[in-house]
Amino acid sequence: MVSMPVVPDASPLIVLAKMERLDLMSELYGGVMITPWVWEEAVAEGKAMGARDAAFLEKFAQEESRVSRIRLTPEECAMVRRMSDDSGLGHGESEVLAVAKSRGALAILDEKLARAVALGLGVAHTGAAGSLF
Repeated sequence: MVSMPVVPDASPLIVLAKMERLDLMSELYGGVMITPWVWEEAVAEGKAMGARDAAFLEKFAQEESRVSRIRLTPEECAMVRRMSDDSGLGHGESEVLAVAKSRGALAILDEKLARAVALGLGVAHTGAAGSLF
């Protein structure tokens, strides 16, 4: 297990939930932090569409102690606004990068632009596939 916590974007969570293998992320890392916007995308919107993976993710997050829904600090919120305005990133990717930068976590991102911004910020990152190997 890697002791560094991870902050996944919605797409890696959705992929692992569809495979019913969210346990891999919580077993491989020191903790999984889910930001508010990512939760909205992966769970709330998914449940509204009747997606089974969204209900699976919600149940898993409630039962797994190493998975936590987090609140952003005021500093992280300011960083999210700047990133969204300056880079054109979506709100979810901006939250993931702000939290990973401020809390020393690994960002799990599949979007090419988000990964490029992570490089510029000096944020450790990987994609969904890379997070499992």
